[in-house]
Amino acid sequence: MPAPIQGLDCSKYENLIYKSKKRTMYIAMKDFRPKDRNYFPMRQGDILCSVYELKGWRLVYVEENPKKFGFVPDNYLNVIH
Repeated sequence: MPAPIQGLDCSKYENLIYKSKKRTMYIAMKDFRPKDRNYFPMRQGDILCSVYELKGWRLVYVEENPKKFGFVPDNYLNVIH
């Protein structure tokens, strides 16, 4: 897992979810249970959308509810083709 991003405020990235024309779908390969609200809790097998990568972390959201978003480790995800 990459080192946590210092001073991260994921709310500053929320507009990317709605403005980005390109998104990539991922499946979670591992559970991730963060204690910080800027990171997104996920379970193995979850399907997530991503529009941005930052220092080994991906901004992800749930397609059905874009208000649920946060960063997860890039190496915990596998792209869906």
